[in-house]
Amino acid sequence: MIEAASICESALCRLHTIEYIETIRKEIVRAQITTEMLNQWINLEVRPVTKNRYNRRQAADLLGTTIETVRNWERNGLISSNKYGAMNEKVFSDSDMERLRIIYMLRQAGYSMSSIHRSLVMYDGGYRNLVLPLLNEPANEEDLLSAGDRWLSTLNTLECDAMEILPLVDQMEKM
Repeated sequence: MIEAASICESALCRLHTIEYIETIRKEIVRAQITTEMLNQWINLEVRPVTKNRYNRRQAADLLGTTIETVRNWERNGLISSNKYGAMNEKVFSDSDMERLRIIYMLRQAGYSMSSIHRSLVMYDGGYRNLVLPLLNEPANEEDLLSAGDRWLSTLNTLECDAMEILPLVDQMEKM
């Protein structure tokens, strides 16, 4: 966007701006889904078991990240799967995908891999009361949930700011 604007290529600048806005909107949808999952996870709501299976590539695509990131989370003990698909590849269930979305959101919110790992170990061990203190010592559940809210709020602000670029491109075209 900036490079196109600097050389007065308004059509290219508009195209990049629209792509940027669409990227932000996709991330907002991901953030909304993840925030809801985090709310359910914190409250230990039981979710129905489904038969959907996702390989690493599908999981990465759904999260908007890379296969290597998913592998890295596996290597760091944040997620594991003992399930294998038709091609003898590891696959993730819907509950695994929920956990991956939570990991993604917490990473986006700035939590370290080690704090997420410690919290997930406590969560998996049934020590729900220790999960939240291990995530950078938040005072209460609202602090953790607000990390997701701040992330969503930041994305919404980015979208509004990006929308302000389009009228500027219009002005550039008139010059």
